[in-house]
Parts: sequence; C-alpha cells; structure tokens
Amino acid sequence: MTDAATIRTATSVASLAFGAVGALAPRALAHAYGAADPTPEHIYTVRLWAGATAAIGAIGLLPDGIDDRRFFQLGLALNVFDTVIGLTSQGTTRTRVLTTATAVVFAAAAGAGLAGD
Repeated sequence: MTDAATIRTATSVASLAFGAVGALAPRALAHAYGAADPTPEHIYTVRLWAGATAAIGAIGLLPDGIDDRRFFQLGLALNVFDTVIGLTSQGTTRTRVLTTATAVVFAAAAGAGLAGD
C-alpha cells in the first residue's frame, strides 16, 4: 500500500496542475470537460474552481502545513461534495461523467490517505 506522504504529494501536485490549467487555460479545460462553447460564466466558474483547487494543492505541499489527517479529511469532504454536485448537475452526460470521475478519484485518494494515516 502507498504511504500517506506519497498520496499527499501526488494529490497536491495533481491539484496544483489542475488549478494551473484552470487558471491559465480555462476555455481548454471547459472544452475537455464537455463545454462545447464555454460562456464567460463557464470561464469565471472554472477560474474560481481552479483557485481553490490550486490552494489545496499548495497547502498539501507546505512543509509546515496542516497535518496529514486534516489534509485528507479536507480533500475527502471537498471531493465527496464535488461528486454529489457532479451526479446531480444538469450538464451534459460527458461533463457529469468526467467531473464526477475526477472527484471520485481524488476522494478515493483522500480515503486511502486516511486509511494509511
């Protein structure tokens, strides 16, 4: 089994990467997740999500940041919420599947980190 430190680093780097793409190329990320013609509102929402996602990733990489247990609890809570939103959204099937799958993967990693903590 992978140890908590490895899971924390991997999810933090992935969060930073997603956040950077969302902040710097929101239209491309929106397209990848199924928005054929992203509106200014889509772009704004992607950038808001990107900032929060990048911040969580940065916190996870801080040497004196929050402890592993709290980090994984935060990640699990956020991604369970994102999973529920993905499942209940009225977006396209592609958008619902991709956003839900992304959240489920991050939630599973947080759960594995908690189990290994």
